[in-house]
Amino acid sequence: MSDDVRTKLLEAALTHVPFDGWSKATLDAAAADLDMSPATAHALYPGGTVELIEEFYRWGDQMMIEAFEAGDEVKGLGPKVERLVRLRIETCQAHKEAWRAAIGTLALPMNLPVAAKTKMRTVDLIWTTAGDQSADFSYYTKRATLVAILSTTTLFWLADDSEGNEETWGFLKRRIADIGTIGKFRRKVEESLKGGLPFSSKDGPRFSR
Repeated sequence: MSDDVRTKLLEAALTHVPFDGWSKATLDAAAADLDMSPATAHALYPGGTVELIEEFYRWGDQMMIEAFEAGDEVKGLGPKVERLVRLRIETCQAHKEAWRAAIGTLALPMNLPVAAKTKMRTVDLIWTTAGDQSADFSYYTKRATLVAILSTTTLFWLADDSEGNEETWGFLKRRIADIGTIGKFRRKVEESLKGGLPFSSKDGPRFSR
């Protein structure tokens, strides 16, 4: 069966997750909504509900890219990353409880490798789409930093009841600003080491609050 059928099954499942969580019952109910046999549904997701959660994250990633490409042009690496992270969250605004439940399921010890894989796929897609072409050590530090930013911003958003999620977007903007500060700090250290110049702690990074 095509990926379209898997996507339709996921979208049907999302209406049941707030009530039954990411469970067999949810997958069975989604199959019933589509007049599909439970056996067919489970064949589409042989990895069970964890595989369904992975598809949920891939689905959100794709929606993020489509929204970014359809939106107004954004210039600058930092603003692009900020825009993509915001879109990644906004695309799932209607599925807040599903995302909350997904985080809880992937936090279980046996699911941690899947959690790490989904996060790294998302942040790599964000950096690549934003135009990052780094190939040195900064390739890894940028992605590790963005994993932390995406994770903390998502948790902030899940608890945010401000109008239009304005507090979340303010939190995100401050975290994105930290990336630039860390980058400048690293370059100063590298320049000091290369030139044999003394390095002052006054040049250290200042983190937004």
